[in-house]
Amino acid sequence: MNMTDISGKNIVNKINFQMLAKEFSEFFFVCWKDSKIEISNVIEDYTRLKYKNIIYKGKLEIITLLFSMASEGIEFEIIDFDSMESGSRRIDIMITGNLISKNIKHRLSIYFLLTYQNESWKLQNSILNILI
Repeated sequence: MNMTDISGKNIVNKINFQMLAKEFSEFFFVCWKDSKIEISNVIEDYTRLKYKNIIYKGKLEIITLLFSMASEGIEFEIIDFDSMESGSRRIDIMITGNLISKNIKHRLSIYFLLTYQNESWKLQNSILNILI
């Protein structure tokens, strides 16, 4: 697929989806680290996040989980980032790195599925792994 092809009806063909994926990820990590409520702009009631075999659903559950992790301070080191278009209105993102909390480094792996709905990108699903 030609990454600069802006023809057709597919939304991902009309944008630089790799840049969008990177910008989304940076936004997500900043909001998570600083407990910024702006993160709710990309999370919907149908959004699901799986962490430690528990599926968190919707804004309240997901934001509560993320902000509770950040309450004592966290930092991120991104080691690897990759994204791929998945159909006309989906982007898959995979990130590995480290989450640092209380000066302890934990291995981090997070997957995002973004979907284009009502002229904006939203988080559909996510899987979060933090290895101790």
